[in-house]
Amino acid sequence: MPRNSASLWNHFRLLPRLAAGFGLIHQGEMFAAFDNSVRIPQFARADVALFHSLSERLSLQVNVENLTNRSYIVNAHNNNNLTPGLARAVRAGLTVRL
Repeated sequence: MPRNSASLWNHFRLLPRLAAGFGLIHQGEMFAAFDNSVRIPQFARADVALFHSLSERLSLQVNVENLTNRSYIVNAHNNNNLTPGLARAVRAGLTVRL
């Protein structure tokens, strides 16, 4: 478990029907297992999002995770089983309010 970790997300209304978001995630250095023989380096990840209200009942959202496309290890199950973080990912969603 890392000694330090933090996340920050902010949402900005740009226009009445358009908004943007920006997020930062930081995880400090940690060991992969109890024997402290493998260190997992710290990392920081930046995410962004755009939100557009198409109508009163319909909205569109586009998120980009890992904006800088950096490689990082997100967690470990032991010294030989390290889980890499995702490469840059773009996701879109459409929300309908009934």
